[in-house]
Amino acid sequence: MSMIGVSDGIALAAVVLIGLPHGAFDGAVYQLWQGQPRLSGYVRFIISYLALAGVIIGLWLVFPVLSLFGFLLLSAYHFGVGDSNAAKSSLKAVQIICHGGLATIWLMTTHQTDAARIFEVLSGAGTAILWDITPLALLIWGGAALVYGASAWQDSAVRGRFGEFIGLAVVMAILPLLPAFALYFCAIHSRRHFAHIWHRYQAAQQGSPLGLALLFTVASWAGGGGALWLLWDSQALAEVALQIIFIGLAALTVPHMILVDGLWRRRHAKEDSA
Repeated sequence: MSMIGVSDGIALAAVVLIGLPHGAFDGAVYQLWQGQPRLSGYVRFIISYLALAGVIIGLWLVFPVLSLFGFLLLSAYHFGVGDSNAAKSSLKAVQIICHGGLATIWLMTTHQTDAARIFEVLSGAGTAILWDITPLALLIWGGAALVYGASAWQDSAVRGRFGEFIGLAVVMAILPLLPAFALYFCAIHSRRHFAHIWHRYQAAQQGSPLGLALLFTVASWAGGGGALWLLWDSQALAEVALQIIFIGLAALTVPHMILVDGLWRRRHAKEDSA
């Protein structure tokens, strides 16, 4: 991908300015999880978070194709968990597959040429192997969508979320790849995460999470800016920007998922069932 269009540039800017800060709320999530931890606790949390992110970047440099595949799987699960709202575990699993596959399987299928170019920028020519397993992934995703539709027909409680799923699938197929991803990542996934954390903060009566989120956001922007400065190449600026943004997202996704999908959700699942 030698260059990106205006809409692609706007989409990438939205991911950085709107989508990335949703992960910056992890400091607030840690505070809620630990219940006003001491400064030493924050220091250990930040060091552990950054160390794990550094490990992911190192793995990507050594195993780029395997890391890309892992990133797609983790992202699908993370997106799906965030969008699922069914009470039954079986239907929840179907929702995770369907919603999680929107920004992964569905986008790869409906924008194969552009996705292949981006994958090559991120992980080299070896990413061609990913397309060998795409038909099977699409078959599983499509089957889950049929089950989802049948369940929504019978259960009014999930019809709204199923309608969102269908609407997003149509819009994301029409839009170019990067704008479609940015729409989902910023307007759906990040917004839902913001709202959830804000609600938990208000329920805990711990004030506002914005201060911590701003601190982590500025730090992440500074890190990305530093990487761009170190890797600056005016002849391949689009490729460098894509690598920094998406490999950076991958590096932050793993500690983010451990905290949010593991420790955080597990704790509140126990509280909600108590």
